[in-house]
Amino acid sequence: MTRLDPEFLRRSVEVLFESASPHATSVGRGGVGIEVELIPVLPPDRPPAPGSEALLDQVVAGISAAGRFTFEPGGQLEYSGPVCASLAASVEDVEAAVARVRAAAGAAGLDLRSRGLGPWFGPSEVGLRRPTPRYREMDRYFARRGPWGRWMMRLSASQQVNLDFGPPGEMEARWRTANDLTPLLVAVFANSPARLPGGAEVAAGRWWVWRRTDPARTGRPGGWSAVDGPRAVPPWSAYLTFALSAPVMFDAAMRPVLLDGEEAPRFTDWWSSAGEGGPEEADWRAHLGTLFPDVRPRHWMEIRAVDVPQRPWWSVPPAVLAALLYDRRARVALDERLAAIPGPAEGLCERAIRDGLADSVLREAAVELFRLAEAAMARYPAAWFGERTRGIVAEFRERFVEAGRTQADEARERGEVARLEPPSGEAAAE
Repeated sequence: MTRLDPEFLRRSVEVLFESASPHATSVGRGGVGIEVELIPVLPPDRPPAPGSEALLDQVVAGISAAGRFTFEPGGQLEYSGPVCASLAASVEDVEAAVARVRAAAGAAGLDLRSRGLGPWFGPSEVGLRRPTPRYREMDRYFARRGPWGRWMMRLSASQQVNLDFGPPGEMEARWRTANDLTPLLVAVFANSPARLPGGAEVAAGRWWVWRRTDPARTGRPGGWSAVDGPRAVPPWSAYLTFALSAPVMFDAAMRPVLLDGEEAPRFTDWWSSAGEGGPEEADWRAHLGTLFPDVRPRHWMEIRAVDVPQRPWWSVPPAVLAALLYDRRARVALDERLAAIPGPAEGLCERAIRDGLADSVLREAAVELFRLAEAAMARYPAAWFGERTRGIVAEFRERFVEAGRTQADEARERGEVARLEPPSGEAAAE
């Protein structure tokens, strides 16, 4: 018999959808957390020299902040701000902390840049700058599946927005809407233009890479059927199926898992077939930490669809998302608008990756999205978003959304386009 109880598996996932926020209010608002990733570059456009990791460690150690600084595998610096009671407080913290660390890194000779996929050099020039046991095993795992995991690990950067599920009656609706929003978020906030191996260009190269790194542990748990209406299966159940079906990257001790001589079995096969040699609770929890869906449940919604924006626009994605998901009137209207978009949602996501807001269907939906968000913001107390953020959201709408342009278009015009090429001799499937 396997040592893992089915009830433990069920409950360990179900609890991820239970909000424990101290910031929930009777009118539906909740806390806001913002995470920003930045790519270190040695001016003008070179990879940091070996040893720069120690320099960045020293820089971070000297910065006082309410959140925490960590590093991604390729050396990308991540700041995870605290969960704040208002959007304005969260934005103020992130901008102040990152401004301090950017200034200190600049004084040490390094730029920290905002781009969804670094275009200045390739992954082989970066290497695995933070070779922790976890990152080494991830790198080895992804390398067995194709060339794109190394781009994701070494050169991608996102802005993650963390919002509350809300009360039990709101949880499922907010989760569904947050997932349904993925194609629009990819299109609106595309900031990673890339040239594919065949020569075509895409607006959201980071998402092109993510979609091809390991489809079994990325994308939307349960598929895209929810956009057509309420799901019969509760979100936690679909997520449990998603987690059980994903291959095992490593066990709790960061070791590869073998089953019948094959590496990386699906967790459900390891659990049901290995008997006493099967997974323990720590292995299951480690496995859950290797899943990277579009929206990840962590007692809150970790929304992962946004390429890290350029510096002036950091407040726009969290402001728009908080307005749409915390204001029930806006969320219901948005659900109706999303359901009216023609074509399958999965196909819309691929169109968003390729074209951004040059796609007229996505552009029209994005204009409506911002209209709903700004109307919702006007119903909040003025200090919750802050006047500065309200103005930046309006400026972003005029400069990009209404014009059918993205930050990727501006980067492309500067010649800053990542060239997605696999290692020599390795095939690249599109």
